[in-house]
Amino acid sequence: GYSSAASDVYKRQMMFASILISGIQLITKHPIGSREITIISVAIGLGYGLGATTGATAHLPYYVQLIFGGSGIVPCSLAAIILNIVLPKESKPVREMWELEDK
Repeated sequence: GYSSAASDVYKRQMMFASILISGIQLITKHPIGSREITIISVAIGLGYGLGATTGATAHLPYYVQLIFGGSGIVPCSLAAIILNIVLPKESKPVREMWELEDK
């Protein structure tokens, strides 16, 4: 069987993947513009980076490590929420921005 640490890592990866897939289903219901691509890319990159790099939060205070160090879900969510509030709402859909036609 799996060791306790390997099992814990597997569970975290599965949880992150499940939340990621739910988010992808949610965002693909509406046209995706450059604003949305920016939010998604930054949030996933930050979440994956902090989740995969255990030492990334090692020099931060304990309470910050407690919140952000366990997995990438918290920083990913916070980044998406903050960017959603901060970035301007007006954005062209990607198909229009890149002048792509539906076939």
